[in-house]
Amino acid sequence: VVRTLIAKSMDGHRAELRTFLGAIKLEGLSVLYSSDALGTSSNDFILFLRSVYGKKFAEYLAEAENLKDEYKVLCFLDIVDINLLNRILSWDAVATWCNTLKPAQILDFVKNYVAVANFESENFLKNLNAKLVANAIKTAEEAEQYQLLKILPDDYARNLVIEEFAETKLYKQFVEEWWNTEKAEVPYVVFDLETDGETIKEFAFLKEDNTRSYESEDQLRSLGRALNRQDIVVGHNIKEWDLPILAKKGITTNQFVWDTLEIEILLNPCRYAYSLHTKHNAAEDTELTNELFWNQLYRLSKDKSLCDSLRDFLPAQINNILATLQQDIYAEYFKKTAKTSKQFFRREADSSGYFWVDDDNQLYGERINSPEYWADTEWMQGEPSYTDGQNEEEYIDICYYSKEKRWVWNDVPDDIIAVVPYYSGKIGYIVEYEEE
Repeated sequence: VVRTLIAKSMDGHRAELRTFLGAIKLEGLSVLYSSDALGTSSNDFILFLRSVYGKKFAEYLAEAENLKDEYKVLCFLDIVDINLLNRILSWDAVATWCNTLKPAQILDFVKNYVAVANFESENFLKNLNAKLVANAIKTAEEAEQYQLLKILPDDYARNLVIEEFAETKLYKQFVEEWWNTEKAEVPYVVFDLETDGETIKEFAFLKEDNTRSYESEDQLRSLGRALNRQDIVVGHNIKEWDLPILAKKGITTNQFVWDTLEIEILLNPCRYAYSLHTKHNAAEDTELTNELFWNQLYRLSKDKSLCDSLRDFLPAQINNILATLQQDIYAEYFKKTAKTSKQFFRREADSSGYFWVDDDNQLYGERINSPEYWADTEWMQGEPSYTDGQNEEEYIDICYYSKEKRWVWNDVPDDIIAVVPYYSGKIGYIVEYEEE
């Protein structure tokens, strides 16, 4: 009779029923219902009883031998015991039932599961709808979201992030971490010498994202060790200049040489000039060459036909990173984060010629300060001057010159704000772009 009244009270009299159940406590409920009887009860009734008795109800319900698979998950929300999940017979039924739970409940399940899971043998989360899991994780604080995703198996977490967290801060963070891991697999060293051809005044090398620089030849053997311990040696014009100089000093290498000058000629044979815009500082020039190295890999990766042609020539590590860069997530990431200058005009150091500059900061096209160029008359009177006192001027701006009452071209230093602070906040950029 009491069980019948309880069943009727579920329909419209739950407040009174909650008071009654609270009064008889779990001990009284266990007299009315065995755990086996509850193990096959309706979902609505079980959820209501859980809301009344909490964790103690889960402990009682878990004793049922005929416990529904869905209720094993429900009990797991309160009792972090992996054996409950190991008892599940049909995850299909569980997956369907989980769609009825609130995101906060799914989050509790995920948090409990990662605390006790043995991911080397099983990942029960893959049985649930990925969007359901992702939406639950998204309800947590960002730091906790990150920690949960880091704990999950790599392949599962990777797919979850790519499919369900796109365009989020976490997505960008994970892609950057994955890329850095891939990048670290490339065994390379970049180096630069500052030398007159005989004496090495300064040298630097970068490996494992760590730059070491030296101001004399005393530590030259450390460079020799680095060149022979890494499988790939990178530098700009090193085949014709740096390596022969080192050979004279007894330092040689049989490793694969990636000469960024040669590669640049291969990637863009019509380029006006191939010299780096260096500062003649070994450490800074080494880091600049490193940026160029990765920029070249990215540009090369976009030409699959050229990659195929070079496959037998390149070492396996280079072929592998090219294949990685061809994956959409890395191609897009590298495209957005590659350190390429976006200056539009520039002249080459020790030259009087200004040229257009492409996306990779390389000169191309006609000389724009020649009498034959269409804009020759657009220069400010007396310009270009190439220098202003001690400041080298290698770039061009367009400004309104009140004395001539017109817009004019004028060459300026690279960091014009440092030279003329007044211009701060008054400079804009003309950008050419293609709509996607």
